[in-house]
Amino acid sequence: MDGWFELHKKFGKLKMIDILNPAIQYAENGFPETELIAYYLKSVTYYSKKYPNVTETYTNNGTVPKKGDIFKNPYLANTYRTIAKQGRDAFYKGDIAKVISNFIKEQGGFLSYDDLSEHRSEWVEPISTNYRGYDVWELPPNGQGLAALQMLNIIEGYDFSAIDYGSAQHLHIVNEAKKIGFRRQGKILCRFQFFSHTCATTAI
Repeated sequence: MDGWFELHKKFGKLKMIDILNPAIQYAENGFPETELIAYYLKSVTYYSKKYPNVTETYTNNGTVPKKGDIFKNPYLANTYRTIAKQGRDAFYKGDIAKVISNFIKEQGGFLSYDDLSEHRSEWVEPISTNYRGYDVWELPPNGQGLAALQMLNIIEGYDFSAIDYGSAQHLHIVNEAKKIGFRRQGKILCRFQFFSHTCATTAI
């Protein structure tokens, strides 16, 4: 959320209420579920049903929305509307922050009100690689951008003009590149987290 406001302060021209209004309308009035979102909602509601409000928030009267069903999230609409009117501090220092921190503590978690109120985004230098003549930019660790760049570097060595898209060979190359990229990313993040306590900052 703080990242949104940092971007808006540096590059934004529209009012935040105008930017968030489409999302507010979708959350309030609903939208037809896509196949992918319906799949994830089913998983989330199943594995998280022990937590308060999951069933109330992510189902239609107890029924998980299927592909094509209308899904509404009025709680999210209210949150976005409050943030649009009152700014980023409404999320990090207002009632929203208190609700979040109290809920997390009730569930045995460790995110506190102070964690939220002291959170600040950082402008960092991006990392990049050149893939077949295109410069591709990503965020550095502790994000996953490095893995994506490594994957591109790996698959650049293959001539895909001679490999059918979606073929077994194509999928094998891409999947193996992903495995290597994420494995290397994990090792780098482990080293990064060992030497820097800031990597443990919760992304809000």
